[in-house]
Amino acid sequence: MQIIVIIFLTLITILEFIFYKSNIKSLKSYVGYYKFIKINKNIKFKKDEKISIINSINKIVKTSSNSFVVSIVILIFILYLNISVIVNILLILLFIFSILKYIKIKKYGNYVYNYYKNQL
Repeated sequence: MQIIVIIFLTLITILEFIFYKSNIKSLKSYVGYYKFIKINKNIKFKKDEKISIINSINKIVKTSSNSFVVSIVILIFILYLNISVIVNILLILLFIFSILKYIKIKKYGNYVYNYYKNQL
């Protein structure tokens, strides 16, 4: 049982990292797109395009929030099982990574959101 839980936690941590990199990359692309449009005065935003981008930014932040909640549920469940010290350490590392990921994506998401919100 301990080996299965360790593998499970390792895979979840790897997936969290992959999702983090993907979300940050998407948010950075929105900032780059905004700056490109801002530099080229002859290109204008369409209102539905702005709304679509804002909805996408909100979806990224919401997904990060949901991932954080799932991390809390996993933390409570596995701590309840009390399998071993190694599993608890991996679990706490996953939880810390989830907190940091959520904070970073939320902060950067708000930063990007403010770019587009001011243009509506």
